[in-house]
Amino acid sequence: MQIFGVVVLGALVMWTSGALVDFRRLCQSDQQSFGFRRDTGQSEAVHYCHVTGTQSTDCKQIDADGGFDCGVEFYLQGGLPGRLAQCCRMSGHRLMNCQTLAQRFSYRDGFDIMYVNRALRKLISTPIPSDPTTFQVELCDLEKQDTE
Repeated sequence: MQIFGVVVLGALVMWTSGALVDFRRLCQSDQQSFGFRRDTGQSEAVHYCHVTGTQSTDCKQIDADGGFDCGVEFYLQGGLPGRLAQCCRMSGHRLMNCQTLAQRFSYRDGFDIMYVNRALRKLISTPIPSDPTTFQVELCDLEKQDTE
C-alpha cells in the first residue's frame, strides 16, 4: 500500500520533542508563530504554532503585498486571505534585539524559516533580477517584561 501526503488546510497536529505543534495559516490567540514554510507546490505559507500559555492581544491586520512591518511591539501571528498579515502583541512581553537576517528567502522556490524563542516583525521584499520574489526577515527576541 502506498501512502500519499495530504495537505490539510485547517490544522494538522503533530507531536515533536514533547511539544504540541499546530500547522495552520493563522496561529490562535494562545499560540505564537515560531516559523513558517511554503513548499513550491503550495499556494500559501503555513505557520508553526506553539502554545505559549500567554494570550496575544491588540491584534491588527495589515497589507502584506510586497512585504510588511508589524510595527513596534507587534509580531506576525499568521496570514489572512487577500494578502493580509495578522500582527499581535503578547501581554507582558516586548520585542528586543531586532535584526534583519542576511539570508534571502524565495517565495518562488519555497522556504522553511524557523525562529524559536523569537518573533518575526518584518518581511522585507528584496527582489533580484533572477527572482523577483526574494525577501528577508527581521526577527526579534520576545522577552518577558519585569513587573514591579
